[in-house]
Amino acid sequence: QAGFTAYSEGWGLYTELLSKEMGAYQDPYSDFGRLVGEMWRAVRLVVDTGIHAMGWTEQQAVDYFANNVSTPLPSIVSEIRRYTVLPGQATSYKIGMLK
Repeated sequence: QAGFTAYSEGWGLYTELLSKEMGAYQDPYSDFGRLVGEMWRAVRLVVDTGIHAMGWTEQQAVDYFANNVSTPLPSIVSEIRRYTVLPGQATSYKIGMLK
């Protein structure tokens, strides 16, 4: 284990994108799962930033999450609580991929 989420998870996300760049998806439908993951991670960037930089309440974060991804409410609440106690951890995946 690398010990740095941005490094280890960033590489994982990079490989997902790399498979697309290499032509592994034959049509838009086969790429759908990757795109759903991209949406999930984009929402995490907004929510983590909203909570820690913009002063969002838990309810604001839950509402944003629920309006932008198709995930059961109990799972959303669990994710929001995790982001609350681990500032920046949810954003580290995507930031690591970009760097």
